[in-house]
Amino acid sequence: MRPVAAPSLSTSERAPCSPRQVLELLCGPYEGAPVTVECFSVAGTPVSIAWTSDALRRALRPAIAHLETRDPAAIRVTVADSATSGIRMPPFPWRPDDVGARGEVARASGDGVQTAYFGPSKALSMYHAAEGRGFFWVPNGGALAPHERAAPLRTLFHWIGVTSGRRMAHAAAVGALGVGALLASRGGSGKSTTALLCLLAGMEFVGDDYVAVGIEPHPVAFALYGTAKVTSETLSLVPRARDSLMVAPSGSDKGVVLASAVGGERVVRHVPLGAIVVPRVTRERKTRARRASATEVILALAPTTMLQLPGNDAAAFEQLTSMARRLPGWTLELGSDLAQIPGRVAEILERSTP
Repeated sequence: MRPVAAPSLSTSERAPCSPRQVLELLCGPYEGAPVTVECFSVAGTPVSIAWTSDALRRALRPAIAHLETRDPAAIRVTVADSATSGIRMPPFPWRPDDVGARGEVARASGDGVQTAYFGPSKALSMYHAAEGRGFFWVPNGGALAPHERAAPLRTLFHWIGVTSGRRMAHAAAVGALGVGALLASRGGSGKSTTALLCLLAGMEFVGDDYVAVGIEPHPVAFALYGTAKVTSETLSLVPRARDSLMVAPSGSDKGVVLASAVGGERVVRHVPLGAIVVPRVTRERKTRARRASATEVILALAPTTMLQLPGNDAAAFEQLTSMARRLPGWTLELGSDLAQIPGRVAEILERSTP
């Protein structure tokens, strides 16, 4: 079957309709399609996923396979495309200027419905929290970008987590000795390499790039994806990771390693947090750790998290800053001797444990 292009965002006025009606208009045609239903624990919340496309299931499932559960789910997410289902997406009832910088679609959001559309990947996400109903659509499930395969259904998982008091953070998390470290930093600062090295050294791995965090009663990191992003340079430094590549690096695009294939049972679903660590690359050989202020931690964690996810607001910033003030912060100055890095992380956790 030939790929079906995404419906154009109309520049003309469309008949006004409520966000609830938009959900019915766009999601309704796919809800009667044949599906494969599986259940996954998303930041501790059971979510059933109805795959209407085998191509989408093959592309997206590996990153969340380690979260599969038999627990009953009150939330159901329909995952669909047009190319393999043969069901054409109706024209979107909004204009291009209705789509915000983080993908929020103002005209199709409200009354409990949240809608986001991302032009580069042509991915549509909708969620109605009160009904426990989610919807994800792309034109062609067989042509997904690497970032969609590495962190599938990211926007929906973000919205689902918020309803249970768990906030998605742009961070990695690893653990040892029953306590975990949240690794928070901008892209290119060594966060993914640090997480992967810790996994290869025998430590627990919760996630790379995106994890969910809960604050009460104690800070906890929850797994979302069993993947880690890698550059060609990272693979040259950590050649063992090549055996678990899902997507090879290409040009400026990072590759994806299936961490659950590397670490097996060491890829865990959650870990109590004992510290927040801010990695940064140096030109030194040795890796050193020093205490960081709450302000340093907040600057490393909050801006990238706030800017990447639709619907983040003052409440999100408050939750992230509260966690940064409650946990000891550390700067991890990464040296060129990679073998030292997991040991320094383990030492930080020992020194941070009460």
